This record gives sequence, structure tokens and C-alpha cells, in this order.
Amino acid sequence: MTKQSDIDEFLDKHILSVQKPIRYLGGEYGSANKPFYSSLEEGLNTALVFPDTYEVGMSHLGLKILYALLNNREGMMCDRAFAPYPDMKALMEEQGIPLFGVESRKPLRGFDVVGFSLQYELSFPTLLQMLKLSGISVKSRKRGEGEPFIVAGGPVASNPEPLADYMDLVFIGDAEESFPEALDLIRAGRREKMNRQAIISRVAESVPGVYAPSLYEPLDEKENSPLIPVLKTIPRQVERRVVDLDRFRVPSVIPVPHGEIIHNRASLEIMRGCSRGCRFCHAGFFYRPKRERRLADLCQGGIALLENTGFSEISLSSLSTSDYSEILSLARQLSRYTQPRKIGTELPSSRLDSLDIQFLKEISSVKRGGLTLAPEAGTQRLRDVINKNITEDDIQKALSLARSLGWKAVKLYFMIGLPTETDEDLDGITALVNRLAKEKWAVRVSLSVFIPKPHTPFQWEKPLQGEELSRRYSYVYTRLDKRVKMSWRSPLTARLEALFSRGGRHLSVLLDQTLEAGIYLDGWDEYFQKEKWKTLLNENPRLDDELKELCEDAFLPWDIIHIGVDKDFLIEERKKAYAEQTTSSCIPGCRKCGVCGEGIEVIESRGDGNESPALRDYPVGRAGERRKYRFWFSRTRVMRFLSQKDLIHVIQSSLMRSNSPILFSEGFNPHPRISFCQPAPLGIETEHDFFECSMTAPLLISPREISRFFPEGMDINAIEEITDGSKSSQFVFETAAFPVTESRKSRFGKDSWVYFDEKKEKYVTIKGVVKKENREGQLVVTYDNREASLKKLIQYLLDGEEEPRQLSNIRRTGFHKGECHEEINRY
Repeated sequence: MTKQSDIDEFLDKHILSVQKPIRYLGGEYGSANKPFYSSLEEGLNTALVFPDTYEVGMSHLGLKILYALLNNREGMMCDRAFAPYPDMKALMEEQGIPLFGVESRKPLRGFDVVGFSLQYELSFPTLLQMLKLSGISVKSRKRGEGEPFIVAGGPVASNPEPLADYMDLVFIGDAEESFPEALDLIRAGRREKMNRQAIISRVAESVPGVYAPSLYEPLDEKENSPLIPVLKTIPRQVERRVVDLDRFRVPSVIPVPHGEIIHNRASLEIMRGCSRGCRFCHAGFFYRPKRERRLADLCQGGIALLENTGFSEISLSSLSTSDYSEILSLARQLSRYTQPRKIGTELPSSRLDSLDIQFLKEISSVKRGGLTLAPEAGTQRLRDVINKNITEDDIQKALSLARSLGWKAVKLYFMIGLPTETDEDLDGITALVNRLAKEKWAVRVSLSVFIPKPHTPFQWEKPLQGEELSRRYSYVYTRLDKRVKMSWRSPLTARLEALFSRGGRHLSVLLDQTLEAGIYLDGWDEYFQKEKWKTLLNENPRLDDELKELCEDAFLPWDIIHIGVDKDFLIEERKKAYAEQTTSSCIPGCRKCGVCGEGIEVIESRGDGNESPALRDYPVGRAGERRKYRFWFSRTRVMRFLSQKDLIHVIQSSLMRSNSPILFSEGFNPHPRISFCQPAPLGIETEHDFFECSMTAPLLISPREISRFFPEGMDINAIEEITDGSKSSQFVFETAAFPVTESRKSRFGKDSWVYFDEKKEKYVTIKGVVKKENREGQLVVTYDNREASLKKLIQYLLDGEEEPRQLSNIRRTGFHKGECHEEINRY
């Protein structure tokens, strides 16, 4: 079995041969880094796995919530793993290295529990590839006693049947309570030497909201036959778990990625659920009822989150942020902390009919983020069908309000293929968009495809596909103003999403074939294997039955799950849709959907109206005061794999965490006034690099104190105030040290340093070397970085060596000012 030392050796030898190696190495500021337990008596080892890339997974709030929750418990260690990019995956397969946790570097096969987050149906093939790469039996029934329990959760788990053959347990709904409860039972069961199936049964019997697919069997051999439990002690229908958010505060200590991710900001969940009832929206029904977090908790939690992460933006996260009952108070109180620190506020989603001018002023006072609105349909008739409950007047008022505050660009989301849609509705889209273009808006239009989702009033509908879908895309595109940019989903992608959204257990046949075909990361356009999918679908023509209109009285694969919304309510909502009737929000009064009751209810914030003070005052200097400091730092271990762009991100976020009085640029997108020395090649350790930062007040912190706010492996060695007007451009001489080898020593001693550049296909003579010496087993070179570069020196001195591994022994040891060149002495 692969050991941690094997993985360490693999990374040391090969990591520089893949793109952006830092994404695989962990070491982020805020990581738990708990020790891997050697026995169940010590604790349980759990890995949270996101079936997509690091940049996508680390943008997901749910993963961060569970990660913090589990690592704060005694006897619980939680690591993370993500889908490696194709170059890394191929290298791991070639070298026989299994998928591993980014913190522990332990193979996933060695964990007790491996939990997958299900956010998107097209991640299913990637999930299976990750199991295969981990060396874990893909099918649940084939797993041995020593293998980890494979579990899953998330919104897509509301129809768990396509993955039923692969999952041991599936968590339905909020997992803050059910997941730890199940983990405790798994640990206890293994300590008691219970067999695998007995542990699964115990969890299914004891923990509400947990579905064990192996404990439910089809009533007969027909496809999508009703499922019945094989034990009398487990429920016939698994109820969705709903938690009291007041018991689970927003985590304020989370891993901070070294570089940019998809959503490169702090995420503050202000509420869960939605009261609106858009009939196409799975999340709106799945997360019912609307549950707001307390205003005071959000103010304190949001500030703590920013203090501990150093992000330059915060997102107020929910399904409809502007519907939070005290959103203006929240924005105002957070702005007391964010405005002096130039931290922007982002809205992931907002209702067109609930935007407020004072609220928009607050969130745009520092940075004006993108304006994204979702009319969804082009006519009032179709908006009534889908229960969007906004009018043309709402749209116009929202845009006029945004324009008055300085917004000039807008992104609009529309959905194609909605029930009862006609060309007249498509004309409504183009009319609205073209009017905005004539009003000098910079407009981007995103056309998504209506997919009938489980547990919604439209779950029985036939999805639009093929030629008709392409025709409607073309119909809209050809009628749009040429200044408008439009994006859309592939018809094949939409077909697959519909298939996996509504499919049953028999889809495992197709998923098994995707595993053999090597389908992987198909949520990304650049990795989507169109021809392979076409071949597989042609080989499985019966799957088209999943894409037909379904009968309301037929058994549906996801009927084994009850999310709390009664099916009769969904049927009634469907009838109202075809009658073009709307249903109002449940906030003024209950709409009898069936969710509330037995401790589950709509919860609105209980604010006391008092101001929540910022946790730390921001240092403020005298008017017009400007100070500039030079920070000397070293980079070792994981930090040597930071690209220059990532290094800039790390320095900025670390300074923000330290509460340093950073001077920002002016304008609507302020940036810290920081300059940097010449970047070192990727993989090189540095002993005495520097950056310079302008401040608005004296910097009253020592190098040792400020180093606490940087990731491990990056230390501030000295801080000096720049009072002599010197500039970073004056440091033109660099020194680097190479461990002595016979080949290097021979090349080092030559009078002329010449190497062949394979990319440029010519010989290159290195100029600018001003001093060289053999010092205690180190070949030390000082060079003028205006003429030479460390990259060129490496190419010359390491010619013919196995470069990726050898770079770990090379160090850049310092910089010297240009006027000091006499002290260096040219040889």
C-alpha cells in the first residue's frame, strides 16, 4: 500500500512538471492540519472530497462549513481532496500514486470515511474516476471491511438513485447534525468490530436524514420500480434534515487558498432557504423554509471571517440576498469595518423587486462589483408561469437605480425551454436586451436551459433538447444587438444534466461505461468529451425514456426521499403554472407546502437595532501622512511553489490579516500600493527577498509578530522604513547558491557561460555575472539582473540534470543595491 513517504517523494520529484503545483500541496493559512490518527481509539479520519478542481471546491461554502465543524471536534480529523487536473491525474496514474489528502498527504483509501459533495450532475463521472484513482472499490457491494465508507451529500443528493450502486450512505438536507452523528456511529461500530453492512444499518436506523441505498430494493424488475426497505427498522421514506442555524455559527477560521479561486472572497451565509417559490428552482424548494441568521451573529461573524482570512471582498451569501429582512442594517454595520480597509461587498443573487437604493449605496461605497440580474423569462406571461413574481416595471426600476449609482454594465440570466414557452417569449428577451443596449448599457446575456429538477412543480416536464433547443438559441442570438455578448449551454450538456437529474439506479450502466471511457471533468468545456458521450448515448437508446414527460401518479426514482414539500402541493403549483397563476411569498402567510411544523418554521432575524462595533480599530495616521516600508522575507517548503501572482495574493491577504494600515489606490477598484522584487523561478527557495508597501500610518508591529499572519514557510525577517527615497529598482544585483556537484563545478569554472536554449533553438551566452565563488560546498553566484537571470543560470549550471527535483536545493540568497557594485568585485 502506498505510504505518505511515497507521496512526499512523488511530489518532490514530479510536482514541478504539472501546471500550478501549489493547488496540490496544502499549507494554506487557516488549515487545521490535525494529525492523522493511527487508531480508532485516538480518533476518526475523514476526508471531504469535492469532485471538481481545487479552485472550484475551495469556492464552495458548504465544504468550509463542514470542514470547520469536524475539525473543531475532539477525536475527529478532517482533510480535503479535489479532482486533480488531467496533467496531474495522468502523472499520478503513471507513477502509481493514489489520490491523497492535501494536508495529511495520506491516501484516501486509508481514511475511515470519504465524503463527496454533490453540487452538479455532470460531476458523477469525475466522482467515479476519483474513487478509481484512490484505489477504492467503485461499487459499494464490492468494498472490503478495511476500505473507507463512501458517503455523499449536497443538493443533487435529493435524487441519489443514479449513484445508489456506489454510495454507502447519502445525507439528505442540512448535514451539520447528521454527518457528525453518523461519524460517531461509524467509529463506534468499527471499534466494536462490527461488519461493514451492520454499521451501515445502524446509521440508517439511528440518524434521521441518512439514506442507505443498499437497504432499499426495487419492488419488481421494472425500471424505476418503487423502492422498499429491506429492514423494518428503517423509514420507508427518508426525511430531509433541517437544522437550527443559530446552533451553527458561520465559521471564521477557514483555509485561505494561496492563489485565486473561482470565488476569491469571504463567504458569509446570511440565510438558508427562500420564500419565493420559483417553480423551476430546485434550491428554492430543497432548502425550505427560509431561515435567517441573527443580525448580531452575522456582524460579529463577518468581521471575524475577514480578520482571519484577509480577503479583499466579502459575499453576502444566500439564494436571494436582498430578501434578508435586515439587509440594510447588516450592510451598514459591516461597512464600518470594510470601508476603511477598502473591502468590497459582493451579492451572489438579488431579487429585482427588492433592491434598495441605500443598500446599493452601502455595498458600492468601496468597490462596484458586477451587476447580475435574473429576469429568467422575456414576457410577463411566462414569468407568471414560473412564478417569478417580478414585472417589467421592477426590471426597469432596478436598472435605473443601478445606473443612478454609476453602474454601466449588467449581466442578465434567462432560461430557455421553460414550459409553455413560445417564440413570443423569446422576442421578449431580445426586446429587453436590445433596449438596454440602446441605453448604452454594456450587456452580457447568459442563456441556461430549463432542466426539470426533482422535488419541484416542474419535475414531470419534458426537457427541451436537440434541434429545437438549437433553433431557439439561434432565434435569440440572431435578433440581439451586435454589441451584446451572449453565452449558452451546449444542447448535449443539457441533455446529460436532465438525464442524471431524473434518472434511476439503472443509470449505473451508463456511469460504469463513463469510467471505462475515461470521461473526467466534464463540467469544463475544455475537457468535455462530446464524441464519447454521443457514442455512449447511442449505445443506450432506452435512456431517452428518462427525457419524456412523466405521469403525475407514477413512481419517481427520488420518491424515496421526502424533502418536506408535499407532492400534492407540487401538483397544485403545476396546475397554477399552466393557468398562468402565481403564488405569493410565504412570508406574509403560509402557503401550506408541508415543510413547516414539528420545530421547522420560517425564521427571520432577531436584531436588537444596536450597532455592532468593529472588532479592531483601523490605524489612522495624520491627514496626508504617507509612510513606505521595505519587508525582507524568506520562502521555503511549500511557499517556494508560489507563482508571482500567487505570491502577490498571499502578501496582500497576510497584510490585511495583520491589520496593517495599507495605502490603497484611488478609484472604484482600489488596490494596495505594493511593489515587488524580481520574481524567483517556480520551485526556488529564497532567503532575502523583499517587497515594499505604502502605509497611511506608522507600522507598529515587529517582523516576528507580523510573520504569524503569513502561511507557514514564509517569514518576515526584517522591516525597514524607507526614508532615503531609495526604490526597489535599485536592487539590481542578486545572489544565488547552488549545491556543488562535479558537473556543476566544471561548468562553474569556465570563463564563458554558454548554453543551448531548446525553445529558441540557439546558443545563449550569459552576461552580467559579477562574482562567483565556491563556498562551503555551495557555488555562489552574484549577477546583474538587468543582464542575467536566475532562470538562465539554472539552465546553464543544471544542463542535463533532472531539473524538477534538483531545484529544491537551489536558493536565492539576497539582493544588493546597484550603487554597491564596487563591493561585489567583478571576477
